Amino acid sequence: MNNSRVLDKQGPIPAHTVLISKKLPEGLKKKVVEAFKELNAKPDLMRKFVSAIFVRFEERSVEEHLEPLMRALEVTGLKDRYLKGG
Repeated sequence: MNNSRVLDKQGPIPAHTVLISKKLPEGLKKKVVEAFKELNAKPDLMRKFVSAIFVRFEERSVEEHLEPLMRALEVTGLKDRYLKGG
């Protein structure tokens, strides 16, 4: 019996995350976010900065970003193992 499971896709956003400190002043935080987004127009530079497989920067909520991972954990039956009480 084959117990493997296949997911249709990872999701719209790869599981790479850039975090910005809550301690940064709001104006500076906005400038940092905009600088990352501007790299989307310069894919060669962005890939050198982040990774060769990186596609683009987008702002997402924690829930949106982790949804593909949560779905994968549920489909594979691993959610309870890795997220106790979740």
